[in-house]
Amino acid sequence: MPSPSIIEVRSERSLPPSQAAIRARCFHPSGLFEPIDREILSKTLIDCFYQVAQRYADRTAVQTFDTHLTYGELLAEAEQVGRALVARLGQGTAPVGVQLRHGARQLIAVLGVLMAGRAYLPLAKGYPPEHIRFVIQRSRLCAVITEGSAEPLPDPEGEVKNVAIEALEQEPTGVDLSPPHSPEAAAIILFTSGSTGEPKAFAQTHANILCDVRNYANAAHFCAEDRFLLVSQMTFADSLRTIYGALMTGAALYPLDLNHHGVQTMPEWLRCNDITIYRSVPTVYRQFIKCLPEGFSFPQLRLIYLSGEPVYRKDIEAYREHFFDHCILVNRLGTGEALTFCSCFYDKHEPVGDVHAPVGYSMGDKRVYLLEPNKRDGLWTGEIAVESRYFCAGYLERPDLTAEVFSPGPGGTRVYRPGDIGQLLPDGRLVHIGRKDFQVKIRGHRVEIVEIEQALLDFPGTEESAVAVLHSDEADQNLVAYLKFDQDVEDVPTVSALRRFLADRLPVFMVPHSYVVLDDFPRTATGKLDRRSLLPPGCGRPDIEAPYVAPRDDIERYLASVWSEVLKIDSVGIHDPFLELGGDSLRASQVVTRVIDDLEINLELRLIFYAPTIASMAKSIKDNAPFLMRG
Repeated sequence: MPSPSIIEVRSERSLPPSQAAIRARCFHPSGLFEPIDREILSKTLIDCFYQVAQRYADRTAVQTFDTHLTYGELLAEAEQVGRALVARLGQGTAPVGVQLRHGARQLIAVLGVLMAGRAYLPLAKGYPPEHIRFVIQRSRLCAVITEGSAEPLPDPEGEVKNVAIEALEQEPTGVDLSPPHSPEAAAIILFTSGSTGEPKAFAQTHANILCDVRNYANAAHFCAEDRFLLVSQMTFADSLRTIYGALMTGAALYPLDLNHHGVQTMPEWLRCNDITIYRSVPTVYRQFIKCLPEGFSFPQLRLIYLSGEPVYRKDIEAYREHFFDHCILVNRLGTGEALTFCSCFYDKHEPVGDVHAPVGYSMGDKRVYLLEPNKRDGLWTGEIAVESRYFCAGYLERPDLTAEVFSPGPGGTRVYRPGDIGQLLPDGRLVHIGRKDFQVKIRGHRVEIVEIEQALLDFPGTEESAVAVLHSDEADQNLVAYLKFDQDVEDVPTVSALRRFLADRLPVFMVPHSYVVLDDFPRTATGKLDRRSLLPPGCGRPDIEAPYVAPRDDIERYLASVWSEVLKIDSVGIHDPFLELGGDSLRASQVVTRVIDDLEINLELRLIFYAPTIASMAKSIKDNAPFLMRG
């Protein structure tokens, strides 16, 4: 029977009993919740914010270490900034950049920009001038809101106005605001990394963001009594779900700048402010878990959202160990371009799986498919595609890239292919098993990078892992493993121990060639792993269990030079096992072929696997047996 061309992922409209039961318990203890209906999709973010701010004028909207704003105060300050922008910039729709510290002023500024009828573009501090210059040119900014003490941004054309937030807050204006009238107007411009190294820019509309808010607010029953932790920077699309999930429902936002205050402040910040909704990338969540003082608890916390990176079984186990039974964990799948399109709710009993935590079921107005699925280990696996009306229009000034990932769908919808691979479990849940570009071929074998990373995480004491492909030449690719170990790990394991551990769990072609231990992983501004900044391993001898012993005679010195050249290692000891130095069948063939040509003798190519050290290989050559063949 031929394979189907597509398989649709189960929708949240037809949840199995276990998921329906978990979501039925996912309420604030007050029981307050007002469903958001489809009417919201005909409004703008500013329309909705005015309604909420007037209804909850005296309730807390934003609380930081040094600032407290009610909804009425937030509205008034945002209106002041919006009027000042109209007075300075006039009417128009050219976007405005916002480069401010994480906190209340940042929220005031973005609302002010929206009230002035423009889209905002969040800019992170500390980015290289070349990146900022590219962003300004690609997005066609007309102004950037900064702190008064900030250095002017690089603008080669001199057309972008630098506006101090302090001046906007104090500037007397008598002009009228010009908020957008169309839900299809752009609200935010975001940049995301591109596969070629050039950032990709896209705009999200008011309707798209409100569709996302409606989907997850209704699923998790957000209400005005909720208190949201905000740690995601505004340059990260996930911040939209926190900011507008709160501001569209009358809840309170509690920003915490991890770059300034550090992850170690999170436990006390959550507890002293009775946070009910936690959201972060899994990497920050893992660091948060490690910072928990013994006996610390969060009785008010009812929901943990994880997104932006793969969630593993160990993450769910940590949730079950540290949080109350009434707390629910949500694993979601989405992108900046399509926002959220799948989610799975976990309590203390929902099955997880062996490796990845399933991302669950399609949400709201999003339909999710597997394209060209094939059976793998009895499960359907294929490329993920999403169908909806609520996507970004495409990439700014990149029609070629837009055409690659967006295509027309039925009934006026569009289909988006984010480049992810999914697998359907028998119970209908979708598992995100990695990126298409994380599938590589190593000497003819298809390798799932994420599968190796998970196996490394299972090594005792491993806190974080990543695997990259190193191209040593056009014909050869090597897997490089990067690891970070827990602080309480006294002795970092040797490469020998790591290889033995992986060899018991993975096929030999999936065992990495090289291993790099890091004190910390490089991060993007959004907190994700910055894979492009992972440096290749050096040429030093790896940390293996065999002590270094120098060559003792001419044949050993000759073999050491051959091994060193083929393996690209500065020095090789005579008792170093070939495989533990990163050797494999391809390199074994290269070594033996070199020896045959240089010494003009006949050897079996498998010699190196029976004599896997320089000392044993030299002995076999000297003894002319058992592998020296008579020609």
